Amino acid sequence: MNVNTRKNNELVAAVDHPISPPRRGSAVVMVLTILAVTMTLAYAVLRSQGTAVQIQSNSNRLGSARQAAQAGMAAAMRAMSTNGWSGVTSTLAGSISPRDTYTVTYTVGDALLLSTDPAYSEYPYRVTITSVGYSSDPANASVTSKHTIQQVMCLIPRALNAEPTEFTQMLNYTLFQFSNDAVQMEPATRIEGKVRLQGALSLDTGEGWSTTIKNRWISDIGQMRLNGYADYRPFNAQVDLAFSSTDSTTRGYLTSQLGLAVTDLPQASTSSSWSFPTGISSYVLYTGGPSYAVQSVSGTLSGVTLKPNPVSNPLGLFYSSGDLTIGNNVKLTGTLIVNGAINITGDGSQLTAFSGPNLDGATKPIQLPVVISAGKFDVKSSADGDSIKGAVVVFDEYLIETRSESSAFSIEGRLMAEKLTFQPRTEWVRSGSTWSLLYSWFSSQSNGSNNTIYLPLYIWFFNSDPTPTVTVVPETTPANYHWHKPNNPVFVPTAADNGALLWEFRSCVELP
Repeated sequence: MNVNTRKNNELVAAVDHPISPPRRGSAVVMVLTILAVTMTLAYAVLRSQGTAVQIQSNSNRLGSARQAAQAGMAAAMRAMSTNGWSGVTSTLAGSISPRDTYTVTYTVGDALLLSTDPAYSEYPYRVTITSVGYSSDPANASVTSKHTIQQVMCLIPRALNAEPTEFTQMLNYTLFQFSNDAVQMEPATRIEGKVRLQGALSLDTGEGWSTTIKNRWISDIGQMRLNGYADYRPFNAQVDLAFSSTDSTTRGYLTSQLGLAVTDLPQASTSSSWSFPTGISSYVLYTGGPSYAVQSVSGTLSGVTLKPNPVSNPLGLFYSSGDLTIGNNVKLTGTLIVNGAINITGDGSQLTAFSGPNLDGATKPIQLPVVISAGKFDVKSSADGDSIKGAVVVFDEYLIETRSESSAFSIEGRLMAEKLTFQPRTEWVRSGSTWSLLYSWFSSQSNGSNNTIYLPLYIWFFNSDPTPTVTVVPETTPANYHWHKPNNPVFVPTAADNGALLWEFRSCVELP
């Protein structure tokens, strides 16, 4: 092949397969891609670092808010443990730094304490302290974190408000008369425990019997208890009398026939501190505690149940501004205060004192009187099967009207009254001639081989049962009786506590 032919062939090949020029733009794209990826990674790193910084800042604020809440709780505890505490309606506010502050409130009770809880009786003595701590961002004061702590404390009752001197003295007796009015005791009434009487005592109230029959009756009930029979004496323990009021014959009945110890105590007057709590409408349990309204009652009560409410009336105080009648099946737990007369007319009513908490270290629950009456306390002849458990205070006459010997009325606790009248049983009220005839029959048979030597047992055959059905006996469960004075707290600090109340921890929760 000559030279010309080869050049022609190379020319044809060049036309069929042209050579592409170099691609300079692809390098630029690759560079830009790498830069974009690098910037994205750098942004992601910067953003993650910013988030970490923000998280750390938030964590620091939350920690500071918790510390502020803890500081507020410490301040609240310190405040309520001093004698200057302003009470459950007070609030506290403070700061631990320019950015960290707290606010504290007190609330009576415990929201987590249910009525079915065995400790529900503690509700009025518990206080929930809520401390809220705040911490603001140093770079932006509008950004704030908060932390809440709720702590429940319970009052430890250490002492009661001072009692009137008279009330303290009265508690030494089952029955105490605080005036010098006459005392009429129907022989089949039964008072157990020490008795203090200031008025003239009479051991009959109109049965119609002669002095001879009366002497024999009293002598026989004294002997019966020594010979295996039940004790039917009207008293069974020491009787403190004003000898200047009660005649020697009656005192002889007590000592010689009934075998009782009798002490001469002169009549004593009461001070102005011992008086009916007129117009009581509210009360507080402790200094700084909430005020509770006394529930009003009036007219006639029948078929009702009255009892304490731990939230609204924890002591169960009920007040009547005038006379009050108690009919059938009244169930009361608490204290009934009547600025007038109380008339018991129905059957089956039960009045029971409410037992509050024990004082610290004591074993007896606190009890206010179950009944406080400004006027007469009158148990009508129609009443039957009624009972009272607790202390009864009557600033007038305690009267048991003439009634059937089968009709029962009992007090288990204490009775304090100005005047005492226990009228005779219906079955025992006979004419003098009828009593004389019965006594002659008794005397005629008493020397026989199948004789009944005790007049009370003989008269029993003629529907005159000597078994006492009207009774006043000491409480079977010991109680720490307290006389509440209006406008005073029930519980107070002891001298050892420097005028401060004592509180005990119950629970704590934190609410971030």
